[in-house]
Amino acid sequence: MNLGFTYPWVLMFLPLAVLPWLNWGKDAIKIPSLWLMQDEIISHWFEKMLQLVISLLIVTLVLAIATPFRPQQTIERTGQGAEIILLLDRSRSMDQPFVSMRNKKMPVLAMPKSLSKGTVARNLLSEFVVARKNDRFGMVVFSTRPIQVLSLTDKQETVLAAIDAGNVGRGLAETDITSGVIEALRFFDGKDYRGSRIVVLISDGASELRVADKAKLIDALKRLRVSFYWIYIRSRYAVDLFETVADMKYAPQQEWHRFFANAEIPYRVYTAEDPKDLQAAIADINRLQNLPILYQDVIPRQDLAEYLYRLAAVLLIILLLTQIFKIRQDAWS
Repeated sequence: MNLGFTYPWVLMFLPLAVLPWLNWGKDAIKIPSLWLMQDEIISHWFEKMLQLVISLLIVTLVLAIATPFRPQQTIERTGQGAEIILLLDRSRSMDQPFVSMRNKKMPVLAMPKSLSKGTVARNLLSEFVVARKNDRFGMVVFSTRPIQVLSLTDKQETVLAAIDAGNVGRGLAETDITSGVIEALRFFDGKDYRGSRIVVLISDGASELRVADKAKLIDALKRLRVSFYWIYIRSRYAVDLFETVADMKYAPQQEWHRFFANAEIPYRVYTAEDPKDLQAAIADINRLQNLPILYQDVIPRQDLAEYLYRLAAVLLIILLLTQIFKIRQDAWS
């Protein structure tokens, strides 16, 4: 076990612990009880025990003042699942409620009010995180530009707080998936491959896929060995990903779907028209991605002086009790 001291020079006072054992020409410690005096052997060992307590007290106080600590450590752990990047659309349309294509004939104003798409997505993602206790999560939100909300971590409370923080403020009008995907892939760039890596994109729209970005994205996805899951939240009159469209300029969602499908990477797409579809998609990802993964956990520095001060307090109480017994014995004698 590695130990360090904040004030190592204090350790030079450790030899003071031998003081109780020095012979000063007289009894340094009186036996506080008459019945102990009747037995010289017991008296002798009782005196030695008190000397030992005093020595331990000196050592404990010196070590406590030196302030020992365990330095920060990095421990390799094994989890189940993957390194998962949550890529969440924060465009303005995600603040709107679900309007399913199944109710296409029903007027919008006549439909029952429901939670926004973004709120439902965050609630279900929180349940997803809670169910996967040993995985590492990172998070990016995007609209016009991507924002890295959370770096990779296995601390569930931190991940849940980051998901909740994604609801702050109102989204912008645009949905720039390209910048969001690039930002998500940066989590893995330059890192050792330790297990399954996936990006979960939750979005209800898409921007035009620029030709200049296609080669860059394909290279990064293959080189970093990333699996890609897209949960496409389909709006009321939005295009179906599997329809035939003559001009991709008017169907960027389809262009992105075909791009991922032809990129020769592990890819799966889900179409969610209501909260139940979204829940089923997340549950399916949870079922599929359950493989062993190696990751490094950082244990912060731990100060140990507090425990030594507690031990010193116990030793002081023992010495005080012996003095109380001694005073009472002197009063009775």
